[in-house]
Amino acid sequence: MINKTIIFVHIRKTAGITLRSLFKGQLSVDSYFKEKFPQHLKNLSTEKRKKIRFVSGHYPYGLHQLLPQDCVYMTLLRNPADRIISLYKHLLRKGEGMTFRELINSEKNNQVLMIGENLNEAKKRLNEFIVVGTTERFDETIVVLKTKIGLKKMYYCKKENVGKNKIKIDENDLNYHKEINKDDYEIYKYANTLLNKAIKEYGWRFKIDLFLYKFTNRFLLKWYKKFQKFFLKFNSILREK
Repeated sequence: MINKTIIFVHIRKTAGITLRSLFKGQLSVDSYFKEKFPQHLKNLSTEKRKKIRFVSGHYPYGLHQLLPQDCVYMTLLRNPADRIISLYKHLLRKGEGMTFRELINSEKNNQVLMIGENLNEAKKRLNEFIVVGTTERFDETIVVLKTKIGLKKMYYCKKENVGKNKIKIDENDLNYHKEINKDDYEIYKYANTLLNKAIKEYGWRFKIDLFLYKFTNRFLLKWYKKFQKFFLKFNSILREK
């Protein structure tokens, strides 16, 4: 793994939990940091902060100021319409009484604001990130990331925190969302441009490595489901006894 601390700007409902799980399984407890508030990081001793190799949380850009070592940033962005719907479904499952329109207003250009104070600043900072990926192109992002940071075993058996509840969305609300989130749509488009650039720099092996990565994940998923089915059946037998 690269000799710098990776700071993952985790924007809500962008497959961030799945991504950070790929790091958690390969890092020691001391080198993996995930807390709700940056203050927890600030309260650690300098020695403990120096040991951290990966930081994740719903924090905006800027955590490098709390760490004494060299840091690099990465993030995932998502189609703004899909993200806001996914977030609304998530909040409904948690029982939070917010209307879709209220959520839209509270999340205005949130993806941009997690990275910079405005669109131009966010674009400038993304250019300096070690990896910029998208939820819709998750596997492509991970293949690029593996090469950039030097970790090999970055496989996942399933996507984490994926909601399956179906809801009806008013088309007028979606049009309103698009109208007031133009910067978020633009930064998402820019993220795809940066990912395309990284893939081009990767070279001719990218398609081969992507195929192998997807094949391995499908294999792991197949056996994960079999193990899960066996475990549930075994657990049911034990309960009957």
